[in-house]
Amino acid sequence: MCNPDFLSGNKSFYIFIFVILFCYKAKTQTEYITNGSFEQIDSCYGNTAGIGFDIFEWSGCNGWSNPRMSSTDLWCQNPIIGTVVPPYIPTIGYQNAKTGSNMAGILVGIGPKNSYYGEYIQNKLLSTLKKIIYIV
Repeated sequence: MCNPDFLSGNKSFYIFIFVILFCYKAKTQTEYITNGSFEQIDSCYGNTAGIGFDIFEWSGCNGWSNPRMSSTDLWCQNPIIGTVVPPYIPTIGYQNAKTGSNMAGILVGIGPKNSYYGEYIQNKLLSTLKKIIYIV
């Protein structure tokens, strides 16, 4: 039988190894979705979006949607409304887009009385994912 005490003592080591192997094998999958870097937009909103405001529909951000109607944000360098632009976002700090100049912002966390709050965005796959088996 497996001794659970053995795993608990080395938990952080195993998590570290998993992350290293995952990052080594993981690849950016932007070719599987439309507008993976959020660059195809008609306009950009320079403030945090309120709950129920679909920023992706309003801005014409091709391919993306906010299915829960939460307060998901879309950040860009030249907003037509508001003044908040990356890399400095109030209450978050400095953040740059991985590619291009636009990025989405989502909030996930624990709220008052340990209630869970999570935002997400979605995009349709352009083609079916292929199963690849890696042997490490």
